[in-house]
Amino acid sequence: MGQDSKVRAALESQYLGTLSMMRECITLATPEIWVGSTWPRHFWRIAFHGLFYTDLYSGQTVEDHKDWPGTKSTGGGLWLDDEDNDPNEGPYTQEDMLNYCDWLAEDIPKRLAVMDLEADTCGIPWYDPFPKLDHQMLNIRHLAGHVGQLSELLMGAGVDGDYWKSRHYKKG
Repeated sequence: MGQDSKVRAALESQYLGTLSMMRECITLATPEIWVGSTWPRHFWRIAFHGLFYTDLYSGQTVEDHKDWPGTKSTGGGLWLDDEDNDPNEGPYTQEDMLNYCDWLAEDIPKRLAVMDLEADTCGIPWYDPFPKLDHQMLNIRHLAGHVGQLSELLMGAGVDGDYWKSRHYKKG
């Protein structure tokens, strides 16, 4: 296996492992946790934000982005007050976010297979100039940070899970 293939395989396993952890957090949330937390830490909004930006940033450029079919708005705003957010945005249901997670897990390997990881810019105007490979690593860290937030909210409510998971994505 060449170096390029090893890098793509490593990125894929880290994306899928982190998406698996996100999926577990979404699955473990009780209805009270899902919608009952307070701004700016609405559980459902943190989940959507993490998935939305993982989706957006895992394409070659921002212009290549096609919204997940279940997206209700044009953004993944996380820290906006409820009245400043698109009223159509949420709350998303757990089923919606599980579907988004599954959709991303199926699509990420296809994106990585054709991505120019050697590009000097990431294709995201608010991050450029930023090399594409570096940006993919940042994207995984961003998702993992939000998984950490969700797992803290779960643990604070007395719900714990196996957040370490494998590097392979597992549906339900």
